[in-house]
Amino acid sequence: MESKRSWLQGPREDDSTIDVHERSVRLQKMTDAQLLAFGTAAQYMCSPKANMSKPPRDVFVIQLNEARAQWRRRNSTKFLTGKSYLPPADHY
Repeated sequence: MESKRSWLQGPREDDSTIDVHERSVRLQKMTDAQLLAFGTAAQYMCSPKANMSKPPRDVFVIQLNEARAQWRRRNSTKFLTGKSYLPPADHY
């Protein structure tokens, strides 16, 4: 029997695709703190350090972009005034 996946858990090693709609629904249900933690983890998984200097896997890039998009939707006024807490897309 497979255990329930946590909100922070990303794709498994054998995952090569991601259901973007399902991911968006999960991100919408997260609190701001959970979304920030998820975005931080996704950002790390896109870093050269996590990928041994190889390009990041597409599933991690998609998750990072979806987390950023959700953050922008929630904080559009803060984002427009420069007070967003997620780093810019070219940061990783």
